[in-house]
Amino acid sequence: MTDVEDIVRLTHDYALYNDTFRIDELMSLFATDAFFDMAPAGLERYDGVEKIREFFEKEERALSHVMHITSNHRIDVTADTGVGTVYYHAMGITRRGGHENQARGYYEDTYRKTADGWRFASRRSCILLPWEPILRPQS
Repeated sequence: MTDVEDIVRLTHDYALYNDTFRIDELMSLFATDAFFDMAPAGLERYDGVEKIREFFEKEERALSHVMHITSNHRIDVTADTGVGTVYYHAMGITRRGGHENQARGYYEDTYRKTADGWRFASRRSCILLPWEPILRPQS
């Protein structure tokens, strides 16, 4: 596969592992010093895989079901780094009350090629349509 195909696969693995709550496999997709920025979506920025893990563990406690549909991949690679955008439509069902939540936007990604393959160096969620976040920061 080409680098771009490998990165598209990385984004698909992200959706699958997130949607099936396979958190260990999901964390393996991030560089150890990566950040996951959910601030544009009304949440927080999570620096490093341990903080990113905490976010997804909280998501698993809040949601009984999750589904991501990804598309419109736009990826540029230079040697061992890359940048890209990936549109998403994410849906979740809350454990408390069974309410459906939807987020529609795109990720601004940076990628880094490692000995283990391509990894997310950063992932920033940008919302295109209004939504009500379930995982609000605790006050």
